[in-house]
Amino acid sequence: MILSSLIVLSLAFAGAAAFAEPASAGSATTPSCSATTRFLTFPAWYNRLLDTKTCTLMSPSDLGGSEATKFTRYILIIALNVIEIMLQLVVYLTVAFIIYGGILYISSAGSPDGIAQAQKTILNAIIGLVLALFAVTVVAFVAGRIIQ
Repeated sequence: MILSSLIVLSLAFAGAAAFAEPASAGSATTPSCSATTRFLTFPAWYNRLLDTKTCTLMSPSDLGGSEATKFTRYILIIALNVIEIMLQLVVYLTVAFIIYGGILYISSAGSPDGIAQAQKTILNAIIGLVLALFAVTVVAFVAGRIIQ
């Protein structure tokens, strides 16, 4: 049980590191309207679409690339932000299921059926947590590469 807790914590820290935005090399200060505004690790739906100089939302024509792909990239960035929000919500829910499995384990009072059900709940939640953290990392990586 302690080993699984350590694995979950290490995955949580690894997933949190994937959300960290690298600081730009040329700027010593960041504007107050930073494009990396987050709430409980949830990105804003407009993440990576704020003009940091004027603190306004960019239009598709402000993105680089050919005219044919600007609008597609704009919509794709918003979609990836929404997907990342939903996947992070799944991560929070899997942690809640791990806690629920722990409560089931404690309240089973030594019943083999109760213990088996609690262990199954915890195992399924850990598998879901690993998959969700991996998916969030992939989405954050893809979204970071699209805006460049």
